[in-house]
Amino acid sequence: MEDILIPKERRDAVVLIGVDRSGSVEFIKVYAVSEEKAKETLEEFFSAKGLFPSDYRLVSRGIEETGGKAAITTRSESSLGASLSRLGLRLLSNGVLYLEGVDRVYQFTLVSEDLYRRITSEKAGNGPEFEPQAILPEDVLSLGLDTLVENLRGIELDELLPEDAVLLREPPVDRVAGILAEARDYPVVVETKDAGKYGFLDFPVVLRLPPSLAGRVRRRAV
Repeated sequence: MEDILIPKERRDAVVLIGVDRSGSVEFIKVYAVSEEKAKETLEEFFSAKGLFPSDYRLVSRGIEETGGKAAITTRSESSLGASLSRLGLRLLSNGVLYLEGVDRVYQFTLVSEDLYRRITSEKAGNGPEFEPQAILPEDVLSLGLDTLVENLRGIELDELLPEDAVLLREPPVDRVAGILAEARDYPVVVETKDAGKYGFLDFPVVLRLPPSLAGRVRRRAV
């Protein structure tokens, strides 16, 4: 089973991880030739590393087009590596997944509960409160996850999105529900002034951008 930890050439599945300076696994992405193989690979990885599934949150799953790639490697996933680097993580893998004759792969993406609290600026239980400024909006959006953004700051999101992401501004709730239920190979970012409208939908990440301090000061000064 520990074979899954040895970097080598693979034909059925590969595991990409983001680790912090202490070596803790904060991000996991599995690519496989089928959903069943992806599940099996993830279970084997957890077991071999001695990790607990309850410490991680599934934030994305589904089919992705290979886009003509010959293989999935840390080099082919350089944009993911750059995104993780901005979060203080290093991208590693257990080898190379060759894609000869494979047009689609199934993927699972998981983040640790600690990382999830950081990217959503939540409070960590009874622990310290993370500063919202610790992680920039582009750090979160560049991970390529379906995201609900409550944008009260008025920043332009277009330039912060991955190339394949689709941005929807204040879309009808039923349209968003339909898109989230579909099998897709691209992330959706919904921008709104009222996140509550979409609160019942299962977004992996909800990003809240409050008004800037400078903006609040100017309004009070008027």
